[in-house]
Amino acid sequence: MEPPPVEPQVAEIAAEPDRAAAYARLLHLQRGCAADPSAAADLAAELPSTLLPLLLLDAAANDEAVAVSALKCLGFTLYHPVLVSTISAQMAQLALDTLVQIIMNTRMKSACNLGVWCFSVQQLEPLIIEDRADPMLIAIVHALDNPFGSLSTTFEAAQAIMKLADQSPKRMRDQSCLWVPPVYRRLLSADKTERDMAERCLINVSCIILPPQPLLSKAVASDLEQKLLSCMVNMLDDPSEKVQTVKSWGWIISLLGPDAVNNRPLLNKLLKVPEQMFTDLNPQVQVATMVSWKKLVDAFFPSQATEIVVQQTVIPPLKPIEQASAELFQDMIPETLVIVMDSATEIFRFLLQGIQIELREQHAYEQVSECITNVCMFAKKLLLDHIRKNSVNKCATLLEFGLRFVKVIVDELDHSLLASENIEVCLDIEHIKENQQAEYSPKVSLPRIRSLPYMEMVSPAVYVAALSLSMISQYTGELSRRDAEKLVLILASSDVLESFRIAVSFMYMQIGRPTCNRERLKWLMVWNSFAKQLNSQIISYLETNSGLSYHDVLHQFFCYPILYFLYPKGISILLNAENSSESNVSVLQDLEMESTIEVYRSLSTNSCNSKFSSKVFFDGFYKYLVCTIDENMALFQANLEHLSEKFENATILSALGEIVIGLLQNDQMLTSANQEVKETSEDSFVCKQPKLFLNWFKLANRFMRLSSFHFKANPAGQHQVTIRFFSTLSNLSGHLILKEDVLLLFEIIGDQLTEWLSLTTILYSEMQQGEIIVHLENLWLKMVECLKRSQLVSDVPLINQKQRLLQAALNHPHHPISVATASICRPATHGNAILHPGCLISEFDELLMHRRKALNSSRKTAITSNSTDLMAERDGGSVNVSVGLGRKRLKIMKYSTKPKELNKSRAHMGFSPRNMENTVCRKPELILEMLQRKT
Repeated sequence: MEPPPVEPQVAEIAAEPDRAAAYARLLHLQRGCAADPSAAADLAAELPSTLLPLLLLDAAANDEAVAVSALKCLGFTLYHPVLVSTISAQMAQLALDTLVQIIMNTRMKSACNLGVWCFSVQQLEPLIIEDRADPMLIAIVHALDNPFGSLSTTFEAAQAIMKLADQSPKRMRDQSCLWVPPVYRRLLSADKTERDMAERCLINVSCIILPPQPLLSKAVASDLEQKLLSCMVNMLDDPSEKVQTVKSWGWIISLLGPDAVNNRPLLNKLLKVPEQMFTDLNPQVQVATMVSWKKLVDAFFPSQATEIVVQQTVIPPLKPIEQASAELFQDMIPETLVIVMDSATEIFRFLLQGIQIELREQHAYEQVSECITNVCMFAKKLLLDHIRKNSVNKCATLLEFGLRFVKVIVDELDHSLLASENIEVCLDIEHIKENQQAEYSPKVSLPRIRSLPYMEMVSPAVYVAALSLSMISQYTGELSRRDAEKLVLILASSDVLESFRIAVSFMYMQIGRPTCNRERLKWLMVWNSFAKQLNSQIISYLETNSGLSYHDVLHQFFCYPILYFLYPKGISILLNAENSSESNVSVLQDLEMESTIEVYRSLSTNSCNSKFSSKVFFDGFYKYLVCTIDENMALFQANLEHLSEKFENATILSALGEIVIGLLQNDQMLTSANQEVKETSEDSFVCKQPKLFLNWFKLANRFMRLSSFHFKANPAGQHQVTIRFFSTLSNLSGHLILKEDVLLLFEIIGDQLTEWLSLTTILYSEMQQGEIIVHLENLWLKMVECLKRSQLVSDVPLINQKQRLLQAALNHPHHPISVATASICRPATHGNAILHPGCLISEFDELLMHRRKALNSSRKTAITSNSTDLMAERDGGSVNVSVGLGRKRLKIMKYSTKPKELNKSRAHMGFSPRNMENTVCRKPELILEMLQRKT
């Protein structure tokens, strides 16, 4: 059966003398139309001319039953989208004015309640609301103050507040001083329902009231001084009210805003509340205090201004707190805040213990996750976003506190929570983003370094590691050793591999940034402290974490200083900065060298461990270092040539030399290798034993190449690290037993040894005042002994393969080198080899004597090497030398000593003019020619 038409029903309702009964029928009709679009349209057609004027008239009636019935129907009409669309702007304004009068003037509680309800449900156009927002707000605040003591009226008023804030945000923000106080006062109500209602309302409107307008802040301060603060303090005496009191404190602090710094006495009193609650034994109180403290940080240090967009119009936000105000906050925050900060170990320790208790007892992962996230966000807000770069002393205190604070987090939270897959925090640290967007040198190659995952979800362990490193990075003062050690404890305490990866990635991000002296030393200090921690435990780490991925990150970590010293912009800044001098840079180099070499010496000691895991790790590290050098060879050359012209000792070469020398002095590894010779058959040993020394000799090869760059730039220097290297390599050569090891040594370092012999031939006059030639001599003599001891002097393929090396040694002006070479050479029996083992020295002496007259002029010899392109050209008082990979031209002044003085001085050193001629004229092709004539 179809329902009767709407039009006659509306006519009957309008004519009904019992108005309460009439509106009861209308409400029934409206509900019936809610699900029937056709009936709703028919009812809407009757609304403007017939129903709405009657509704507005009877809603203001003195008869409560009539007014209540009419208000229910009016509220439905203002809510239903079909019905409300037929109301004209004029009638809508009349309806709003009527509701304002009802709320303000009526003595009927039900009518007041329903009038506010009409405001909370209405769906009128925003422009209409905007035009009547002020009188509506006054009426809503009146209802919020609850003249009848009705909880339902307060609830409806809160709903109306949220509705109006959504429809007219700008006006509601401007008028927040009128309507926000009646809401936050309810936070301290004895009725829990009322407290919850007030908090929900504040949460809903927080986007338009925070940061607070000045008038609102003044209203809050007035409320606190008159009654609110004493009410909060009194509530703390009741254990059951503590949680709610602290929650209320957090909201009120937020609404008080940054202007509170101008009212120090009030702020001191306010801070007494959390001071007591941080140390409360109830974990729920601690958690609530932590959350509320975060609100204080948000209030006093707004990270960014709030923007409100309404109809494509941007409302200008409040000005962010001035830097001076932030400093004042840190300065003047009284003894109370100092106590809170100094007690950072009873405040967060209890809090985090409470989190774990809650988890164990209730398995409330969601709540625990939220709380840990809040802890991380709070830590970032307080400790990172607001470190003042130009306030060194204050920063030092804040940095120390921040590291203590984070240390408590990693101490108290179980590893299962820190690394839990169920708890993730967004890595929203802006400093990481800034580093990623910074301009870096495109030349530095950082193999396999994984960048930090900005804005990705990470574990709390990774978050606190990144937070701690960011604090260190933004700190501009001089980092203390104590703070560096605290950072290391934070990074290492959770024993999470991912945290270590984050640390390595973060340090490598600093490589490409131009830095000052203090910044360079800061990160080396961090690296040094971390490396000491690792060095003391590295063997146990390797045994328990033998995965290759773990080895990779350790290799990257220990290689860090080598690449850091490469960065050219940083070096340029050091050399060209104002008030900078070479002595200052030299001091800096000494500090950098000391910090790095100390670690590498310890690392070399640990590398002597004979366990398999240790061998695998360190062999991989040397291989990684070789690859790193190869990928950045051009930068190494530029670095060494640039600094070597000014300083005898280059930091990067000293650091690398310490690694190479340490591994070459590894007697225990040599002992282990020799022991394997006795225990392993020769066939199987030949296959595996050369690999033991493979990466050692490769790294030695790279060091010889890098040290040649350094030597070319300053041939008269002492070059202590190069001297120690040659001495150590000589010692190692003397301990090689297997023929395969000797072959491997000649194969890998042969080209660089050829380079050094040729180079020192050209620069012989300039280098005689140093010690390098003596140690190069010792190395060559030991290698000659190796050939003899291993019976390789009869290995024709080897001798033929190393002709260039032997020729460079035979042609060398240093007599012991050339004589030692001659002792293993004789003419070829078949004419297919230039050099051959076993030649007598006397035959060479006779050959050299025969050629003396032809070559008795002063040394104007061009010595050419097919592989290294060594060439000396005399040109107007200077010698241009083109050497090695870089082909850099060096101009070396001609030796100024007169011929007689030169002969005299060389005779004093053990070289007669005859000997000098002998060393100069030893060219293999001439020797071969003369011997062929004799035969």
